[in-house]
Amino acid sequence: MSEMRKMDEEARHHVLIVEDEVGANALLAAYLLRKGYRVTTAENGTRGFSKFLEDPAHLVISDLKMPGLDGMKLIELIRSMEPTVPVVVASGYVSPLDKAKLEAYGNVEVFKKPIDLRALKKSVDMLLKKAS
Repeated sequence: MSEMRKMDEEARHHVLIVEDEVGANALLAAYLLRKGYRVTTAENGTRGFSKFLEDPAHLVISDLKMPGLDGMKLIELIRSMEPTVPVVVASGYVSPLDKAKLEAYGNVEVFKKPIDLRALKKSVDMLLKKAS
């Protein structure tokens, strides 16, 4: 890898998208790649956590309701390792209890599906700026 490309890779923020809906996963990834982010995707919480361990992200976007390891447990595991990593939750439904838990974590934004991509980008930028 050339030195310039390596520096470019290091300068871009890395976003991990954990979403079991293939179309939503691909849409989010394509949009964020076009906006200049380095993106890793996972189709469930277990794979998402594994990918986070391999290459920690600057920000995680996760669904809550997924088979196996759900989004709440994934966030809990990631935050046990990296307490300040920003998280965007994208879910069709967030219960009041889940919302309270997420707010207690801090540095979390919640989006109801379908997601407004421009609003998502704005939140991602704001969370990353706040985290740095």
